[in-house]
Amino acid sequence: MEFSSSYVGILDLMVSERDALLVAFIFGVMGVAFVVFILMALLKRFGAHQFIINLFLLLGSTLFICLFAGLIVLMPLFFMGVSGLKMLLIWIIMFLMIFSFLIYQFKVIGAKIKKVMN
Repeated sequence: MEFSSSYVGILDLMVSERDALLVAFIFGVMGVAFVVFILMALLKRFGAHQFIINLFLLLGSTLFICLFAGLIVLMPLFFMGVSGLKMLLIWIIMFLMIFSFLIYQFKVIGAKIKKVMN
């Protein structure tokens, strides 16, 4: 038995309403990144463990980068008529790749930021 989008209503909505999906990418990611950065600032102020603060920093940075990279990638796909489900999968893969890059290069990026800030 193969998986059909008729079983899950949200997938059917993504396929049919591509413009709503693009708006959700733009404003949803921006809103979530804003909330993540506010939570990171609050956790830092309350003295949370540095690992948790770094995790929120990685997540917020990934969302912020995905916002701009997603616009560059998804806008042409949107105007070419690519399915909303394919655009979602492309965005998820892009998010995972940027997140893994930032995890791998976190110390180097942090050292460069501290060097510039001082």
